[in-house]
Amino acid sequence: MAVLAASKGKNVSERRVSDVAREMVRIREVVNPRPDHVARFHDPYLRLVEELARRGWLQPALHQHAGRRAQ
Repeated sequence: MAVLAASKGKNVSERRVSDVAREMVRIREVVNPRPDHVARFHDPYLRLVEELARRGWLQPALHQHAGRRAQ
C-alpha cells in the first residue's frame, strides 16, 4: 500500500508504481532453495505460475521465463 500511496503525491506529478517500488525496495539477501527441497516445491510453483498467467496477472514473457527456469 505504501508504494501505491507514494506513486500519487499532492504536489508531485504521478509516478509509475514500478519506479516508486524500485526506490523503496532494497535487496539485502538472496535465499536460494536447498537442493534437497527443490523437487518438493516444483509442481506447486508451476501451478502458481500457471494460475497467475491464467488470471492475466503475469505478463507472457515472465510466464515463459518462469517455466524455463523451472526446468
